[in-house]
Amino acid sequence: MQRLLEILFGAERAELPPGAETAVTFDPPQWMGANAALINTLLIAGAAVLVLWVYARDGRRPGPRIGLAALRVVLFAYLLTLINRPVLRVTETRSEPSVIAVLIDTSISGVVRDTGAASSLALPAGERPSAPATLPTAVAPTTSPSDAVASATQPSNDGVELIGGTGPTRLDAAVGLLTGDQQALIRKLAQTHAIHFYRFSRDASSIGTVPPPDEKSRQAAADGKTADRVIDLDPKLLTAIKALQPDGGATQVVPSLLTVLGDLQGQRLAGVVVITDGRETPASAPPSVVDRLKKYGTKIYSVPIGAESPLKNVVVTGLSLQESAFKDDMVTAKVTVRAAGYEPGKTVRVRLKDKKSGLVLKNVDGREAEAVATLPDDRTQDVEIVFQPKEIGTIDIVAEADIEEGELSRNDNVLAQPLDVLDGKINVLYVDGYPRWEYRYIKNELIRDKTVNISCLLTSADRNFSQEGDRPVPDFGPNDPATGSEFPGPITRFPEKMEELRKYHVILFGDVDPRQFTDRQIQMLSDYVSTEAGGFGMISGPQFSPLEYRNTALEAVLPVTVVGVQPEPEDALYRDGWRPVVTDEGRRGEAAMMFRFFPDKEKNEKYLREDLQPLFWFCRGIAAKSGIGLVYAEHPIATDPTGRKAPLLVLGRFGAGRTLFSAIDDSWRWRYYTGESVFDTYWVQQIRYLARGKKLAERGIRFAVDREKYERGEQVKVTLTVLDPTLLIDLPPQIRIDVVNDAGQLIRQEALVRQESPDNLYSVSFPATDRFGSYRVKLPDLNEKIKEQQRNYQIIIPRLELERPEVDRAGLLRLMPAEQVIPATEAREKLPLLLTSAAKTIPIIRSIPLWDNPLTIGSLSVSWLPHALAIFMLLLTTEWVLRKVFGML
Repeated sequence: MQRLLEILFGAERAELPPGAETAVTFDPPQWMGANAALINTLLIAGAAVLVLWVYARDGRRPGPRIGLAALRVVLFAYLLTLINRPVLRVTETRSEPSVIAVLIDTSISGVVRDTGAASSLALPAGERPSAPATLPTAVAPTTSPSDAVASATQPSNDGVELIGGTGPTRLDAAVGLLTGDQQALIRKLAQTHAIHFYRFSRDASSIGTVPPPDEKSRQAAADGKTADRVIDLDPKLLTAIKALQPDGGATQVVPSLLTVLGDLQGQRLAGVVVITDGRETPASAPPSVVDRLKKYGTKIYSVPIGAESPLKNVVVTGLSLQESAFKDDMVTAKVTVRAAGYEPGKTVRVRLKDKKSGLVLKNVDGREAEAVATLPDDRTQDVEIVFQPKEIGTIDIVAEADIEEGELSRNDNVLAQPLDVLDGKINVLYVDGYPRWEYRYIKNELIRDKTVNISCLLTSADRNFSQEGDRPVPDFGPNDPATGSEFPGPITRFPEKMEELRKYHVILFGDVDPRQFTDRQIQMLSDYVSTEAGGFGMISGPQFSPLEYRNTALEAVLPVTVVGVQPEPEDALYRDGWRPVVTDEGRRGEAAMMFRFFPDKEKNEKYLREDLQPLFWFCRGIAAKSGIGLVYAEHPIATDPTGRKAPLLVLGRFGAGRTLFSAIDDSWRWRYYTGESVFDTYWVQQIRYLARGKKLAERGIRFAVDREKYERGEQVKVTLTVLDPTLLIDLPPQIRIDVVNDAGQLIRQEALVRQESPDNLYSVSFPATDRFGSYRVKLPDLNEKIKEQQRNYQIIIPRLELERPEVDRAGLLRLMPAEQVIPATEAREKLPLLLTSAAKTIPIIRSIPLWDNPLTIGSLSVSWLPHALAIFMLLLTTEWVLRKVFGML
């Protein structure tokens, strides 16, 4: 019957999709409304009455009458069918496959080799490319506590550090879990699900897809049976998974899951598998983001890989020391260390080394420069180490913590920073107005010091007075023109030409009357500091300095304001002694060694507080210039015009040179009452501070990389400071530098660009986007004297990824119940059982109107003649012809 209706109304099965089910139904017109059945009954009854009435009264033979009546019934029935608008209902089915997502953590913590039992999952050697993401041991520590340091901290034969052990890495185990045993896990899951693979660190990105199972496999899975599906995995997908490398600088589990869920939204997601240690860096996702994840309602299964107990590691996180120092100076280095995974009270020995020679540096008493840090917890702690540089030039100071057995990494036990060690021979011109105690003691001290060449000029002396000072350098006799070409020796007048001033590194003024100099000489002295990088210091006195230097060219040079200074009362008496208070700047600044009289820090602090000989006079009314003057010592009680403690020692910069103002004139008491050591340290360090600018200028340039180690993505900053003003004139606005790797291959070229302020600085910054390892920045020859220079830096594994690399089970339990955290060794068996199919068959019903189907004869379609109308006309014509034949018309 169903098929007969389809034929009558011209329904073509060939146009229907395979497997579609069909049925002819009716869609009565709107005018019938809810009374369609009643109306149709009445119409049928009316048609029957009409047929009976027409053929019952016809007196012809009964046979033709009955036949024609039956034909009329068929005609009315067909017409009634057309009035009820027949439609063909086609029912199709669409299968939505079950989908799962597999996320693989490719952050840098994947290099850790603490896989334990999961190490058995790793692929055999040679089936997976070796990870280039581990860090070459460019600065290898050599201070292991014994020759039997655990292999976990030793470099492999190819020079690549094995972080956390010698077995497979976490990522090796993760890749082996998926692709090992002939891809058993993937093949089991693919019997039921389409599989989408992702890698993630900061966010998730697609690797590839295993297509959904066929209908037979899907139906078998829905019935709880096992289908013998032949899984043909894409070789490119397997290669991509095997080639994964741990190179992500952060781990963001929750944001990555949100990305995947958004990517697969609208699909039949049976669950998500994430293979990770669960430790989010740089910070865990906030609760609001976790709640957003849970609103999806998707089951998440985690496969943690790695140790859950804290991994032991000692890290040198910081090294701070001054940029330059003189040979044999006492230099202080501040080393910041941290230890994780140890009991409270862990002790760590830290030593300072020369990176080039590998030798341990010495402190002032000849012992090794080292200190022991006691760490109460896993927070950072600073230790101070004093050393004496013995070689002139730029040396790389390495702070190195002893390697502990079983450490996670040995490469982060070291940190280096360059130090410019200057020639200690300094030429000084010391000018004072009269032979006060301060002048006598400073003059004698500097004459005795073998690292200082001094010329003294006492302006109040008679013309026949023999001015004091060291012998000229070189000294070929008084009649040789080459004598004094480097240092003039004793002089009889203040220099009148810049060529004469250039022979000195430092000009020191005492309480000298500015009227002893011409305006041209004072302006020349200002230029000597600002453009020649010379050092200028002023030791105040009660008569002239600094009061009489107001409104002169030297007022701008000083690091203090002098407008508040008043003339000294003639009857002033000073009976109450006081000790200067060293400021934080005086303890940590560039010239902190001025107040470092003893290597032991606590002993030095006690001496400054309790034993330093008291002073009595200081210059009142001065104040440090804002943004210029750095106060190294201040009065314990008295204040300056701004309300701050009155400054006693102020350091600063003026142009290319360095400046100093001493507000006291009785430091000689330290020599008179306590001996030479304290007085010598105090004044020689001041002289050396002032001389640094000029000494560095003699080198011409300072080429530096701002740090030794960078994490990937950080900015590498390279600077070139031109210390020689004459060289600066000849240099172009941009200077090319090359960056090469350890193999000498050119990685990039950059241009150092001259800055507007300060105008002697060239700089460039570029991202550390290259592979982990060591690199060199090469500066080409600048002139005949300044040849090619190189500086090294490393791109290292991000510290946050290795700071606490153990598995964060608590973090995983924020996202899923405990039963959904699957041990890696059980994942191949449990995951296919837990991830049940989410596939669904959905019926799709559509209706095709039949009353207006065009007439089709073979391949010919008569679009202007509906099929139903043709049948109706055929029935009507047949009845008319038969009635004609039988004479019933």
